[in-house]
Amino acid sequence: MNYRINILIFLIGIIAFWACAGGSSVKRNNKYKVHAGIDSVIAREADSLASILFIKPKAEQESEVLKQRGRSRVAEGDSLWQLIELRRAANKRDSLAAIEAFNNGAKIIKSYAELQKMSAMHVDETKVSERIDKLLIDAIKNFQKALYFNPFDSETHSWLAHVYTSRASRFEEKKDFEKATYVLEELIRLDKGNHSIYARLAENYYAIEAWKAAYDVFCEAERVLTETGFLNIDKPGAALEDLSQAAIDSSRLFNYVFYQGVTQSKLYNADSSLAILDRAMRLAPDESNQKSVQSYIDWINWDDGNIHGSERRDELLAMQAQGNYKESASGFWKLAKKLRTERARDEIEWRASVLTYQRVGDKEKGVKGLHELIDRYQKRNAYKGALDSTYARYFDDYAIMCHNLGLEEVQDRDWQAAYAYFLQATTVQWRGSAKSHLEIAKIVQNNPELVLKHCKLAQKNENTLDIREHDQLYSLLSIAYLKLGKNKDAMHARYQRLKFKAMKE
Repeated sequence: MNYRINILIFLIGIIAFWACAGGSSVKRNNKYKVHAGIDSVIAREADSLASILFIKPKAEQESEVLKQRGRSRVAEGDSLWQLIELRRAANKRDSLAAIEAFNNGAKIIKSYAELQKMSAMHVDETKVSERIDKLLIDAIKNFQKALYFNPFDSETHSWLAHVYTSRASRFEEKKDFEKATYVLEELIRLDKGNHSIYARLAENYYAIEAWKAAYDVFCEAERVLTETGFLNIDKPGAALEDLSQAAIDSSRLFNYVFYQGVTQSKLYNADSSLAILDRAMRLAPDESNQKSVQSYIDWINWDDGNIHGSERRDELLAMQAQGNYKESASGFWKLAKKLRTERARDEIEWRASVLTYQRVGDKEKGVKGLHELIDRYQKRNAYKGALDSTYARYFDDYAIMCHNLGLEEVQDRDWQAAYAYFLQATTVQWRGSAKSHLEIAKIVQNNPELVLKHCKLAQKNENTLDIREHDQLYSLLSIAYLKLGKNKDAMHARYQRLKFKAMKE
């Protein structure tokens, strides 16, 4: 890969630089200064190491200039990026607020007067993005050259990694994440006692989906964090015990442990991931973090640790959101057969059925699939009492499908089919059952006993009926009673009808 070749050339350049520096010592015929009080052997050793460990003042100065130049490019790039973000925000706010936000942002931009002349509402985002990319590339070149002169400058390593990561995240350049990992690995070799460097390296591994490496380095970040807590104590005369028991940053510790759990899930190690996430839950500094952990635990446990199933469900949901209904419905039907638990399978069959009915247009397959789900659930649970909210939704959707199909059959004047669908809708408990009973009463008016039966059933949930439906209900009751010669009941039904109408007028 090109970046590996570049790194190799970079290292060869450093070696060549060291060799040249060492060669100058040979040309001086091993003449070196022996400072007062220093043994000649020590002086000779110091001289031999000078070309490797120490940077000549001129090179160090040049390195510093290049580093500052790189930092200025990053600052300008960040300022331009902020301008883009402000412009995007302007689309969500009114013009005056957006202009004010831009003006406030512009105040922090130093040495770039031309930015202050730009309008927050008329920024050419493409051109600004191109300018940012050029600035970041220029910054990279400066930092690389600075490292040529001073390969031991950890700050320059850190800036170079930062620029690679920024460019990768802003412009989706995966190779820059990879380059950042190499720089951070080198930075760790220079500074093994900084947990934040390990964390940055782990984050870059995570970005390139190197899950095992990310997990290992997040573990190292935690180790270094806990071992260097003593740095938080600066009290003169502090006891060794105080240093060894120093408090550490709880938020950092939580993040490192949480992402250990996440990366284990990426490796499909459900048990290990759950154990780590349980630990993260105990370390969570606030309720928001606890909810994040619980959400991830629930995601893993969705199908009893079948992480592949959870991932596939997410993929299909994203596909559905993009409007690929037929493909996602087909995927849901296939996924349902591969799941471990009844609850997960029921959810996916529900999604497949509703999507097939509503979006694919195969209403027969959709209602059949949901009917099989409901029937299976009723048989295994011998349903008693209230449904939980999840299955209540499945029952509602099934009944709505049946009710709507009944309405379609009414339009086609197929009364037998309509009656069957409406009656089927009433066999499950759902919030609109009164509507189905009312529709049945409409199409069986030749049988007043049946009209009374279904109207009385509708009355049990008449609060779910709208004004028109309520009027129809008591009109049907009154007519049915009259047909049966129950005139007083008919009068009472009419009274209820008129009373309700008066209340709503």
